[in-house]
Amino acid sequence: MSAALIVGIFVIATALMPVPRFYTLKKFALLVWPFIALLVAWSTARITRWRAHAAWLLLAVSLGASAVNVVVIAKDDWRGLVWYVNTHVSPDEPVWLDPAWDSMAYDHYNPAQPPASSKPGASLSGSLHSHPAVWLVVRRRLGAAVPGSASEAWLDGHATLTRRVPFARLELRRYKPTP
Repeated sequence: MSAALIVGIFVIATALMPVPRFYTLKKFALLVWPFIALLVAWSTARITRWRAHAAWLLLAVSLGASAVNVVVIAKDDWRGLVWYVNTHVSPDEPVWLDPAWDSMAYDHYNPAQPPASSKPGASLSGSLHSHPAVWLVVRRRLGAAVPGSASEAWLDGHATLTRRVPFARLELRRYKPTP
C-alpha cells in the first residue's frame, strides 16, 4: 500500500470521526491507535515530495475533528437527555425529535423508548390527542430564536407546556393537550 494512500485513508477516517455511527468504531480503534499513529507517521515520512503539506494536512484534520467532537457535538447532552427519558418519561408518552435527523444521536445512546417522530405515519397532532402528554426534544443554539423548530411552534400554539428540562444545548419539553 502506498504511503499517500495510508495518509489519505487516515485523513478520511479522522474527518468522519464526529459522525455518531463511528463512535463504536472509535472504541475499537483506540486499542490499536499507537500502531495506527506509527503507521501514519512512517507513511508521512516516506512521502518525499509533499511531506510538509501532508504533515500540515494531518495536523489540521486531527485538530478540526477534535474540535468538532468537543465543541459541536453535544454528546453529554444526549447522554443526559436519553438517561432522563429512560428514567423519568412514561412509556405511554411519546418523544418527538425536531429535526428528524437527531434520531441518529438519540438512537446511538440506546434509549429504552424510541422516538415517535421516527415511526412511519406518526403525526404530532395525533400523538398529542391520543396520549396523556408528548415530549419534544429541541436544540438550543446560542442566540437562536425560540421556538427553535416548527414542532415547538405548533405545540406552543396547540398544547400546554407543563415541564422543561434544560441541558446545555438541548431542551426536553413536556406538553399536555389543552383542555
